[in-house]
Amino acid sequence: MNEAQRVISNLVNHEVVGRLLDGVEAEVIRQDTAHGLFHGSWDWHSAVHGHWALLASGSLGATHGELHWVTQRLRSDALSAEVEHLLAHPEFELPYGRAWLLALMNTYERLTLDTSLRSTIEPIARSVYDWCTQTPLGPEAQEYQNPCWPLLHLWNWSRGEGHLRDSLETLIRQRFLVPPSSLQSDAERPGAFFSRWALQAHLIERTIGPHALASWLEERDVNPEQIQVITSFHSAHHLGTNATRAWGFWSAYCATGEPRWLTAYERHVRASLKLHETWADDREAYGHWVPQFTLYAMSLAAEDSPESCGGEPK
Repeated sequence: MNEAQRVISNLVNHEVVGRLLDGVEAEVIRQDTAHGLFHGSWDWHSAVHGHWALLASGSLGATHGELHWVTQRLRSDALSAEVEHLLAHPEFELPYGRAWLLALMNTYERLTLDTSLRSTIEPIARSVYDWCTQTPLGPEAQEYQNPCWPLLHLWNWSRGEGHLRDSLETLIRQRFLVPPSSLQSDAERPGAFFSRWALQAHLIERTIGPHALASWLEERDVNPEQIQVITSFHSAHHLGTNATRAWGFWSAYCATGEPRWLTAYERHVRASLKLHETWADDREAYGHWVPQFTLYAMSLAAEDSPESCGGEPK
């Protein structure tokens, strides 16, 4: 077992993970809104990434029953009703929540090999594409309007579509290989759930590749050993920042094979897991969304093969 495998194994077996999954399941079945499918977890986009977390986390201890439950919900007429609502309200959850819907459907197709729902989701993917190609916003944009997140999941959705992939790659190379925001800004008020540095790094590695991210990192003077976890939270959104930092640190590790990035990744995931001790009973600030962000960080490492991360730079 190499060091990356050891870290992943220890995190997956962390005693809190099961409680996170139980909490996500309890959230998504709530009737917090009038939506037919995504009605729990306080708000629509959180309900979507709650379903994503249950579907994606088989490698983190979810049972077959949980996975079957999510797939059956997605195969119901309720999904078509959700899409009809999105089409009738073209600004609703654009781009952030729609990007999570693409993430959910990407995971659904990967795990089930069922592409029968693609035609249902395609109009939503087109709306995300139109937004990404028309917005003047770049990687410096905050939170819900940051285009890195929808671009990432649109890229995954567009697999096999060469023309669309070429268009997205051109856009990313032109506008998202620019210098990043400072990691130090993550700790500033009011506190945002996305680390813009990490989200930009994650986008680069997952789309145009680890070589591109390795080159991008070489031009930035960042020492992961000096990056401390955030412990002073200025808002509820700030509770998600350590987790999103871990997304970028894992991508940096995949791109470089440097143990320093793996250590930074593990440190930030453990900090995010530790939040559960204090915040588990606070649905509004924590329970309906932060566990999913932590599970996303863990799923990246659990699903990547040892050969694709932690070896020689690719």
